[in-house]
Amino acid sequence: MQSFLTAIAILVGVLIQTQGEDSYENRNVWQCTATSEYHSPEYLDNPAHTHTWYRHNGLVAFATSLEWPQIQELHGFAEEQCHKFGKVRDQHILDEDSVSAQEGGWFDRYHTYSDIKKFFKNLAHKNPHFMKYVPSIGKSHKGRDLFAVHFTAGSHSRSQSIKRPKIYIQCLIHAREWISGSVCQYFAKQLVHSYKKSKKFRQGMLNLEYVMVPVVNPDGYEITMQGHGSPSSEKIYTARFWRKNEREFSHSKCMGVDLNRNFPYKWYQKTGSSSNKCREDYHGPYPTSEPEVRAVIKYMKRIRPVLGAIDFHSFSQLVLYPWSATKKNPPHYSTLKRISVDTAKSIFKVNKKVYVPMNGKQFFYLASGTFGDWAYSSKASKPNKGLKGNRAYRIINVTIELRPTANKKLIGFVLPEKQIKPTCREATQGIVTFTKAVLRNKIPL
Repeated sequence: MQSFLTAIAILVGVLIQTQGEDSYENRNVWQCTATSEYHSPEYLDNPAHTHTWYRHNGLVAFATSLEWPQIQELHGFAEEQCHKFGKVRDQHILDEDSVSAQEGGWFDRYHTYSDIKKFFKNLAHKNPHFMKYVPSIGKSHKGRDLFAVHFTAGSHSRSQSIKRPKIYIQCLIHAREWISGSVCQYFAKQLVHSYKKSKKFRQGMLNLEYVMVPVVNPDGYEITMQGHGSPSSEKIYTARFWRKNEREFSHSKCMGVDLNRNFPYKWYQKTGSSSNKCREDYHGPYPTSEPEVRAVIKYMKRIRPVLGAIDFHSFSQLVLYPWSATKKNPPHYSTLKRISVDTAKSIFKVNKKVYVPMNGKQFFYLASGTFGDWAYSSKASKPNKGLKGNRAYRIINVTIELRPTANKKLIGFVLPEKQIKPTCREATQGIVTFTKAVLRNKIPL
């Protein structure tokens, strides 16, 4: 146990030291409250001047070359219904005060799926004694690989790996939440840096392993990065604000399943997800209907024992712990709460950003069929055996909602590039604190 904690302490020390075819460039970005059918994409969209990025829960965001008087006249929005966010630059929405990324800095910008894949593959190739790159743990609907990476100073053989506790981390299960992907990339670099710089860290990591799936939803992520055209009567594409995967349905203009509503625990409780294919929280036709979800579940069972897991999302600055589908307290509630509170406190110390710890009892809405609830359930825990005595352990987990705060509404998904590094530093501190807490508070089933 002490060697694990020594490795984490060293990591803390190192951290302290250290295209789519259509172009909307230069169009203004507006977010408005939709109050009538005339504010729907089919009325708003016009190839000459307006493209709808997103509509959900009474809000609509669109890019347009029109000025406010024309918008008001054509679409009937009242002035108090709308807010202007700035201009589209290079197919990305940026805040008006955003500064261009400097050339050459990986963490000064967001990256495509293929570039992220190369990033991890190259990092593992350069550090074969610490990293293992797994080319595919499963395929997406469109045949893209869900790849994984392992970090340990111990042997990567299966016979040795099963003796080590694992911390599992996943990012980009929701396509539009780009900053979550940056966190996985940043933490990987910090682990490698610590491995190279510290003998004590290497010794500690002999008996600890991080396992990461950096892009759980590659199809959806590619939609947000490149776009697949404007919304049409055949399919609805919402480009940058797309959340779901890219599953298509016959006889439907809508597509996609919310992967974080498709896990086989408390799936579709009549609240917390939708049975409407057009809704962004559509839970799918049945539990684990999606290949991406099946791949994660299968791999989690393969890499046992997993003592802790973190699912990164944006946005709202929250540290969420089970349950999400019910307001009932989970087993060992006080332990989960304490770990979440400690994680949030440690994040605050980095940049004085407040992350609020809570579960379904305090959250804005219930969410069913989530990764976090499934991971903590007995369904996931029963096969999660290993370590001394071959006992089964619950997978203590948190869902960390990154910057910005909840009051940013839709545009919050587009975190300015200048905030990538500080957000990643906060998240890394959260991972470190969470890891220490999990190793000290193992929960047998």
